[in-house]
Amino acid sequence: MGPPQDALFKFEVPWATADREGIADKKMRPWVQKKLIEFLGEDEPALTGAAPQSVGEHHFLGPHGVSIPLDLRE
Repeated sequence: MGPPQDALFKFEVPWATADREGIADKKMRPWVQKKLIEFLGEDEPALTGAAPQSVGEHHFLGPHGVSIPLDLRE
């Protein structure tokens, strides 16, 4: 199990490093593509590029803006 959610949400993104290393394109785009193929059975280029482009442009809503509650039990 990873770190607590609060610790992750407090993490400051080192944008200069992320930009210099091309993290959005080199790491995120292949992962998104793999997951789309896994879930949809094929690549969907518009969806594959949306998240990495948004992160690459720093249009990041923060962790609370993109998190999805996984525990649906009441």
